[in-house]
This record gives sequence, structure tokens and C-alpha cells, in this order.
Amino acid sequence: MVSRITLLLITVFWVTMNFLLWRSEFSGQKKTGSAVSAGIVMDKILTAPDTSALEIYHHGKKIGFCRWAADIGVEAGNKNFSDKFQPEGMVGKPANYTLNLEGNVTPENSTNRLRFELTLKLSTNRVWQEFILRAHMRPDSWELHADSTQQTVKFIIDDSLDRWEQNFTFADLQNPQTLLRELGGPVALSVMGTLGTFGLSPSTATNAPAPKLNLKWQANNDSMRFGHSKVRVYRLHTKILGRYDIFIFVSRVGEILWVELPDKIVLSNDAFSHF
Repeated sequence: MVSRITLLLITVFWVTMNFLLWRSEFSGQKKTGSAVSAGIVMDKILTAPDTSALEIYHHGKKIGFCRWAADIGVEAGNKNFSDKFQPEGMVGKPANYTLNLEGNVTPENSTNRLRFELTLKLSTNRVWQEFILRAHMRPDSWELHADSTQQTVKFIIDDSLDRWEQNFTFADLQNPQTLLRELGGPVALSVMGTLGTFGLSPSTATNAPAPKLNLKWQANNDSMRFGHSKVRVYRLHTKILGRYDIFIFVSRVGEILWVELPDKIVLSNDAFSHF
């Protein structure tokens, strides 16, 4: 279980960073037909006015629930006005963006619930600044904390018997053997085996480059059915490792409606349960 959670933290961090890279590469492009600018979809997600409540399913069975929220940090209002005379309704300029995902799932063959929390902070030009992922399943907890300014990634594993903490630089992660060597023991063997099943086994060379997901996202106009009506939505699509599909359906105001992940994992907006 420890090795699976560790690998999950690494994978989520990897996918998130590739998502941000996709946004930066395609945000300025305009496409015709049913395609839509990826930057438009990203901006909708970042500025969504409401949270997205999502039920989590695995092979059609409900296993958990999560909540997605976007927050815009704003600078203080005009400093020439005191708080007493600040014009009513005056909003300062955006200072940053924060995306939050929190929830819980019940893993297969387990009676304990796994609770998780993900926080991603972005600058005003949508460049990521901080990434935090925490998971807890009694009595164990895991944490991944990445800082783009310091260019460091910190892993923390804490159980009822011991606490393991290790810091890596981004340069360290360019060599997967560095990571596996620091993890050590059964965790490293499990991660190496899992990577091998995806064709990502690290080379025996000490300077082997880190494997890359190379996600290529596509954004299109689409529609979804709510009851007897159809609504217009955005559809995002990519493939992990060239063969595992990910679909994300987003409302016109940026609310997450439906997510399809590998291994038949589905996140469904709880609004669908009312129809």
C-alpha cells in the first residue's frame, strides 16, 4: 500500500505539471471548427464561480467523493482609500490563483477510507508556484510538496512506527535511479516494477533522463445530456503514455462535469444524480 500511494503522489504531480505545460504551449492558439482554444478552457476552470462536487466511481461502483474549487487571490483595493472610505464593491487586481481538490475514497479490499487533499497555486500569468498533495489513511499519511521557486520536491511518509522525509531538487528527478535509490527497499522495487509495466524502467546508466509523459491535450466543443436536455460543454482529451485516455468535460463557466480516467475510474458531477 505504501508503494502504491507513493507512486500515486509522483504520478499526480507529473500529470499536473504536464497539464500546465500544455496550457502554456497552446493558450494563444486559435482553432477552427469544433476545436476551441485550450487557453479559453483553462481560464474558465481557473475562474469558475462555483465549486464542483464529484462522485468517484470505479468499474461502475461508487467508491468516494471529492470537491474541486478554484479561488482567485486579489490584491488590496486602492491604497489611496482608507478601509473606511473604500468604494463599496471595489475589487483589487488578481494576485494569484489557487486550485483545490479534496475528498476521500475507499480502496479495494480495505475498510479504511483514504482522504486526500491537493492544492495548486499559480501566478497571475498562470505559471505554477506551489504544488501540495496530502493523503491519509489511518494510521499512515503521505505528503508531496513541490516549490517552483526553490525547485525542490519534498516527500514525507509517516506511519505509526516511523517517519520518513526526503528532499529532492528538480535536477535529482532528472535521474529516476536517484529517486528509487533514496526510496530504497521494497518501495523502490515496487515502483521499479510498476514503471516496468508501463515501459518506463529506468536505464542502468546513471545519467539516464527521466521518463516523460509528453501529454498532448486537445480541447473541443461538445454537448452533454442533463435529463431531457442537452447543454454545451468543453471536452479535453489526452493520452498517458500514448494509450491511456483521459477525458474532462467542463461547463461553459468552468465547472467540472465529468472526468474519465484509466482503469474505468469516473468522476461524475453530483448534478447528474438529480436526473
